[in-house]
Amino acid sequence: MTPDTPVSGAPIKIGDWQPHNYDGSLGSGDLPMKTALAKSMNIPAVHLLQTVGIQTGAQMVRRFGIKVPMSPYLPSALGATEVPLDQMVSAYSAFPNKGIRVEPHLIRRVLDRDGATLEEWEKTTYKVMDPYVALTMVSMMRGVVTGGTASAANVLPHPVAGKTGTVNDHTDVWFIGYTPTYVTGVWMGYPGKKRPLGEDMTGAKGALPMFVDFMKAFLKEKEKEEFPKAPEMPEDMREIYRQRQRELAAERAEMAADAKEIADDDDALPPGTTAAPKLEQVTLPPPPKADDAPSNPQPKSDATSPKADTPPPPATRPREAEPARKKGKKGDGEG
Repeated sequence: MTPDTPVSGAPIKIGDWQPHNYDGSLGSGDLPMKTALAKSMNIPAVHLLQTVGIQTGAQMVRRFGIKVPMSPYLPSALGATEVPLDQMVSAYSAFPNKGIRVEPHLIRRVLDRDGATLEEWEKTTYKVMDPYVALTMVSMMRGVVTGGTASAANVLPHPVAGKTGTVNDHTDVWFIGYTPTYVTGVWMGYPGKKRPLGEDMTGAKGALPMFVDFMKAFLKEKEKEEFPKAPEMPEDMREIYRQRQRELAAERAEMAADAKEIADDDDALPPGTTAAPKLEQVTLPPPPKADDAPSNPQPKSDATSPKADTPPPPATRPREAEPARKKGKKGDGEG
């Protein structure tokens, strides 16, 4: 997928669970992935996890250093799994760092009274993703700031990227943002038992202003930096992308052919009529022989009971043929 890949915004319902967007809507049209992220649309996020696969998503979460296992169901796309702030900040560090995640630490160095180093933190890093993927994600999260839910961060004198977050019941809100060098996370909520922060509380209204105030002071004397542009897509990814495009083109062609066939059938009918389901004759088996009759048959009158030596002819009845199922795009709101 690329930032311009359309993601379904169709309503989705699984059992009693039906997610909605922040504005209360239960669905929307398809959106480019970069737009869905910038606008923090919930339903496209669920469809995206459904398309990628829950287990694949859970494996990726672990690669980002999240120690809390992701719950294996679709609400995890909307933050159903709680993760400590320090782990989230560490995970986000991989985006501006070209795919390399930095392990969090509290103590850099331990010195004795003479200033000699007794212990020193050894920088621990992990490669999470290709630089192309990391910097492409940076450009998408720049869109969150330049034209999405975190537009208030535009007042900072340095380029910033990041993502807002709001739990459905307004019990937790957060914002994690970064420059090319620094990552900062802000979380608001009650530790322990969850309590609502207010019906209108969001990551943009609660956490983002604190991020802006802190970063204004923190970046005041720092040199302004620009995010590097993403490199060309690696050839192995490009081949996967081309293959997926061929599959999608084939699916669209098949759907178009099916639609044309239905339209042609309708055109052949007289005006004002529609195609009736096809019927087929099904021959029912003859009634059981006398030897196969139940041990306690109900008595019947001679007028209605057929004679044993002259069984009635086989009966027939029309049965409606089951319509052929059509293939659909994965993640289009099934279930």
